[in-house]
Amino acid sequence: MQEHVPPFNYIFPKVDISNPRTFLWIKRGILQYTVLKPFLAIATVIMKATDTFEDGYIGLKSGYFWSGLLYNLSVTISLYSLGFFWLCLYWDLKPFRPVPKVLYPRFPANRSSSPSN
Repeated sequence: MQEHVPPFNYIFPKVDISNPRTFLWIKRGILQYTVLKPFLAIATVIMKATDTFEDGYIGLKSGYFWSGLLYNLSVTISLYSLGFFWLCLYWDLKPFRPVPKVLYPRFPANRSSSPSN
């Protein structure tokens, strides 16, 4: 059982990552951004064509405000879900040392194919 990070641990109950339904919700939280982003792009094109986007204006009738709000909310949910997924699997993944594999840049597989001077 994994607790949420503060202050969400006071609002949300502990989570059992081994439950398939919980695991599915965490995956959906991570991937919902990839589903929402193309729809926001299409909506932005339509709003710009109909002059309802009002680029840079933050008002309740501006498409810029609402698309920006939805985008930032989506990114926040996605990053929180990804971080929570990491917290749930931290001890299981520790023997495999995933952090260096993710953070360090990868070298080209075949160095001889790069142009030389």
